[in-house]
Amino acid sequence: LTCARTASMVHSFDELNRPPSAFVLARNRRRVLARLPQNTTGPPIACFDNSSPRRTFKPHNHGAFARLSLLTAVKDTHESDRDMTSASALAIHEETVRPEWIDHNGHMNVAYYVLAFDHATDRLFDLLDLGADYVEREHKSVFQVQCHVNYLQEVKEGDPLRFTIQLLDYDVKRIHFFASMYHLGDGFLSATAEWLGVHVDLTARRSAELPERALERLARLKADHEALPQPPQVGRTIGIRK
Repeated sequence: LTCARTASMVHSFDELNRPPSAFVLARNRRRVLARLPQNTTGPPIACFDNSSPRRTFKPHNHGAFARLSLLTAVKDTHESDRDMTSASALAIHEETVRPEWIDHNGHMNVAYYVLAFDHATDRLFDLLDLGADYVEREHKSVFQVQCHVNYLQEVKEGDPLRFTIQLLDYDVKRIHFFASMYHLGDGFLSATAEWLGVHVDLTARRSAELPERALERLARLKADHEALPQPPQVGRTIGIRK
C-alpha cells in the first residue's frame, strides 16, 4: 500500500471559506429532499450523532429523513450564498482536536490529520453499508491504497473540526473521494485529503466487486455530486514551483 502526502502551508483565506448560514442549510436540505424518491428499499441509512466518538451512530428508518442523511445539503464551495445550488458536499463528521494530537510545534501533528480524516471515512463507509458491521458480516472491507493530504492551515488543541466528503468517482471495485477538514468555529479550510479505496475480500486477500447495495448508494451520491466543481487540490503532484 502507498500513501503520498504533501505539505503546502497556506495561511491566508478569504471570507468565502466561512460555513453557511442556517437559512442556506435549511433551503438546500429542502431542495435535496424534493429530488429524492419517495420509496426506499433495503436497510436504513445511518444518521450520525457527530457529538459522539467515532462509529457512534443512530440508525433511523424515517422515510425522507433517513434518505436525507446520505445527501445532507451543506455548502462546500468558494461561491457566495446567492450563487449556491442544491448540489453540495456530504457533511459527514465533527470532532475536537485532542491533547495527545499536539506536537512540539504547539499544533496538531501531521499524522493525526490522517487519523481524523480516517474517522470521517469510517462515517462514509457506515453510510454506504461498508463499515464495521459489513466487515464482520461479509468478511470483506475497503482498503485505502492511496492518500494525498494537503496541510493548509494549522489547528490547535481544543479546536472544533467539521468534515465534508465529495465523491469524485467509483467503479465496481474502487471508490475515489475527496475529504475537507474545516475549523468549525472560524470556518477556514484546514486540510484536504484525496483518497482511493479498493474493495477487498479478506479471505482471499484480493480485490473484489462491491455489493449491489453499496453500488446503488454510490450511484445516488455520485448523481448528487455531479454538479460540484472539482476541488483545486484533486490530482496534485508534489514539487517545488519554479
